[in-house]
Amino acid sequence: MNAMSFDLDGLAKRLAARHGLSWQEMNEFPGYARNIWRDTARTELLSLVPDAVIEPLPPRCDGRDGGWQVHLP
Repeated sequence: MNAMSFDLDGLAKRLAARHGLSWQEMNEFPGYARNIWRDTARTELLSLVPDAVIEPLPPRCDGRDGGWQVHLP
């Protein structure tokens, strides 16, 4: 069976949308609201799939966070 990978922000966006919040309307920088949803996504994911690996992507050229990649076993 092949491992699956995806961007953590995609999961965070869907969770926020379920609560009636628009990801696009949340500030990208400093991104406090987005980080709350990323943390929620990370916590929920790891509670369901404890073996998941969540790793940071390289920073963007402007110095901002590059995001997070999720790898499922």
